[in-house]
Amino acid sequence: MNRRLQAGLAVTLLAAAWAELWPSTASVVPEPTRHGAPATASANVTPELAIPDSGRKTNAPKKVVVAYPPLPQTLASYDLQPAQSDPFAPIAPPAPPAPPPLPALTAPPPPPPPKPPAFTYRFFGAITAPSGQVDYYLTKGDKQVLVKPGQTLDDGFVVDSVTATAIRIRHPLSDTPFDVPLPAHSQQ
Repeated sequence: MNRRLQAGLAVTLLAAAWAELWPSTASVVPEPTRHGAPATASANVTPELAIPDSGRKTNAPKKVVVAYPPLPQTLASYDLQPAQSDPFAPIAPPAPPAPPPLPALTAPPPPPPPKPPAFTYRFFGAITAPSGQVDYYLTKGDKQVLVKPGQTLDDGFVVDSVTATAIRIRHPLSDTPFDVPLPAHSQQ
């Protein structure tokens, strides 16, 4: 053990023994009341302090003696009401606030009608058979197509009718009709 620690413990032990064995001549001195008479044991007396004076001049600490009044024979009776609730019961947290009302759901507007692909068919020509039947041809780029009523073309276009003045074509998604005019010299 460290020498300083041992020395400190020894000094503490000696001081505690000296304080316990020192003779005490302390007495309790009651403090006078307002009227000058000393307080009696039966009155409501607060603890009082008395510091003994042994007459010797020493640097030793002086003991403080506290005098308490005697305890009453019976305690005062209090009118206690029963508890309104169990103080040890867990407290339930308050209910969360109601959520805000949802906005009224309305049906979304209908989508716009689909747009048909670009109509790029042009009149190419007409051939009249010896029987008198006329066949009409349309072209798209470098491809020629023989058209007849009710026929479906490559882009989804449907030939509605073939008249002496025009070929009516529509796209089924948008139902938009397109008229391909026939030249005057092919109308016979």
